[in-house]
Amino acid sequence: MKHKFECPHCRQRISATPDLFGQRRRCPACEQEFIVPAPEEPQPPSASISTSGPLPRAQPLPSPSQSSAQPLLLLSLGIILLLSTALIIQDLLRCRPPIAILYPPPSPPPPAREHHLSDLQQRLDAQQAELTSLKTSAGAH
Repeated sequence: MKHKFECPHCRQRISATPDLFGQRRRCPACEQEFIVPAPEEPQPPSASISTSGPLPRAQPLPSPSQSSAQPLLLLSLGIILLLSTALIIQDLLRCRPPIAILYPPPSPPPPAREHHLSDLQQRLDAQQAELTSLKTSAGAH
C-alpha cells in the first residue's frame, strides 16, 4: 500500500511504498533530496486514504556544512590548545626564559660630521704638501 506525503522543499504530493520508508530519494518535481517518511499511524488495507486533509511532510536532509563543520572546528581548537600547553610546559621544565622576538642589533651611529671633515682636511693638506714637494723637486732638476 502506498503512503502519501509532501516534499519538504516544494510541497509536491508524492507517494511511496513501505520498502522506501527512511531512504533518501529525490523529488520528481524539484529534484531536491529528502528522506521518505514512514506513516504516522499504520492503516489497515481496507481503509481508504483521505486526500482532503493535510499530508505529512518529509524531512529535508541536513546540510553537510552544518553537520561536519562544527566538530572539525572543535577538534582543531582542541589540538591547538593541547600543543600550546605542551610547549609552555616544555619551556618551564627546561628553566629557560620564554622565547623572545629577536631583532638585529642596532647599527652603529655614523661618525660625527665634524670628525669626518677634519679627517678629509688632513688628507687634503697632506696631498697638497706632497704636490708642492714634487713641484719643487721637479723645478730643481
